[in-house]
Amino acid sequence: MGWVGFILSTLFVGAVAYYSRRFVREHAPFYAASNILIVGATFGILFGVLVHFLGNYAMPLEGRTLLITFSFIGFALTTYIGHRPDPIDWAKKSKQTAMVGTVCYSIVAIALFFLDPPT
Repeated sequence: MGWVGFILSTLFVGAVAYYSRRFVREHAPFYAASNILIVGATFGILFGVLVHFLGNYAMPLEGRTLLITFSFIGFALTTYIGHRPDPIDWAKKSKQTAMVGTVCYSIVAIALFFLDPPT
């Protein structure tokens, strides 16, 4: 189940990032600073918990190395939500939202890695 779970979990996390990116790109030009903080932090925290949960429990046979690899994939997908903002987003608010999400994701991923280590 290890590599099959890794592939299926990566596809699922990629789909979550894709649909989150669509949401952020459509709404980000109209965000105030508080909305950037709220949406970015919420996405980063929930995505960090999702990646850790899938990395720890969907593929428990591989251990620490696969969880770290999966966490780096989650980090890349977190930065992806702000990649190439729409032309109407002249203030690059989707990139700002992605940056807040990336910082929150990193904090959550590191904290969960040490609080709930791989089995």
